[in-house]
Amino acid sequence: MSTAICENVSIERVTPDSISQLQKISKQTFVETFSAVNAKEDMAKYLEEELSLEKLSAELNTNGSEFYFAMLNSRIIGYLKLNVGQAQTELKDDNALELERIYVLQEFIGQGVGKLLYQKAVQAAQQLSVDYIWLGVWEKNYRAISFYKMFGFVEFDKHIFRLGNDKQIDIMMIELIGVHHAKQQIQNEKNQFEQNIAEQRKQFEACGCCLDEQYKRYGNTEFLFAKIIEPGHVYEIGYPECVCPDVLSGKEKDASHCECSRQSILYILGDLLPNKSISVEIIETVLSGAEKCRFKVTME
Repeated sequence: MSTAICENVSIERVTPDSISQLQKISKQTFVETFSAVNAKEDMAKYLEEELSLEKLSAELNTNGSEFYFAMLNSRIIGYLKLNVGQAQTELKDDNALELERIYVLQEFIGQGVGKLLYQKAVQAAQQLSVDYIWLGVWEKNYRAISFYKMFGFVEFDKHIFRLGNDKQIDIMMIELIGVHHAKQQIQNEKNQFEQNIAEQRKQFEACGCCLDEQYKRYGNTEFLFAKIIEPGHVYEIGYPECVCPDVLSGKEKDASHCECSRQSILYILGDLLPNKSISVEIIETVLSGAEKCRFKVTME
């Protein structure tokens, strides 16, 4: 997040007299996030039934549920919903906090607003002395999955989420709050990931926000290589050697662990090019027996 924006964003508790604003930001962010990949009829049904003033008012007044706005000066640019105790949609564990919703306006994605909202959830969890935070995220919402993994969330189950008449699969994820050693490791990995994002953005901007130019100039280092297969469309990105701490320590030996690297590449490129449709495929990895880790990137 830029310093100017960071200094002016505050996280504020939503009160009943702000219900109209809550409905507006809820609908706008939901449409921006999901309308391009879901049927209009299913979207309309969900917006009408699940984000009505009556439904949101009931949720806001439920004991154990809290909503928070992300405010940029006087503008609402995102929001958060937390549940504890019997207000949780599942589990109902008194030692847990559910992060049910975290949404940010499209124009502010990638600027750290989601991180501020997540930090508010962690703060609430610590104040309540719960053991863990859990959430459900659509299996096809790859950007969100990468975001949660960046903060240490891991998958533990799946459940059905109904969008209108469409039954979708949500991945259920959990982050342990009380395990200090694990938290420190997660923090270190998160710091490294954020440094990587910052460096990639610095290079991208230095090349006039042109990915082809960035890869021509910076695509051959001891840590990363990038090849332009089809300018503006297809690329090969990879690592000359595996640098994953879990692999180097011998903790992880299963090639499926490399999905984390695929998701990281997807997240970073999505941050640089938010208006592009991006897919990342694993070509080969060190854990699969190859000499290096290679990924195919396609952009539309």
